[in-house]
Amino acid sequence: MENGKTEKNTSLKLFIVLHLAFKSIDQVAHQHIKAKDMSITEFGVLELLYHKGKQTINNLRQRVLVASSSISYVVNELEQDGYIEKQKCTEDKRVTYIHLTDAGRKMMDSVFPEHQKVIEEIMSDLSDEEKYELTEMLKVIGKKAANM
Repeated sequence: MENGKTEKNTSLKLFIVLHLAFKSIDQVAHQHIKAKDMSITEFGVLELLYHKGKQTINNLRQRVLVASSSISYVVNELEQDGYIEKQKCTEDKRVTYIHLTDAGRKMMDSVFPEHQKVIEEIMSDLSDEEKYELTEMLKVIGKKAANM
């Protein structure tokens, strides 16, 4: 078999394996989050605020990766549920910050460690070194795809 053909077959196989692995991991994560009566987008917003602190609406849109209308809807729902609050920027009234309330932090204090345990269990067959190496390799692939 010629080298170019082998490389293409290996690349396609890798793509399929990555895709299937992601689907399986994503399904488990979604099931865990849905069991907590949350959508994946709600969890994404709360998780970002939990780990990074207050964020602007625009930053949430970019980092949670959902449509503009969806993020507004989710933010409004989370605000109604008492998990987040909106706060206008004092320097620029066009900017709105979103931050966790005490209820939101308390909820994430219970939900996130469980979620982390699920993810750790999925990854438990890999050593720390293998996880690091895989992370670095996936960054290379991700950057290549982003620049195409």
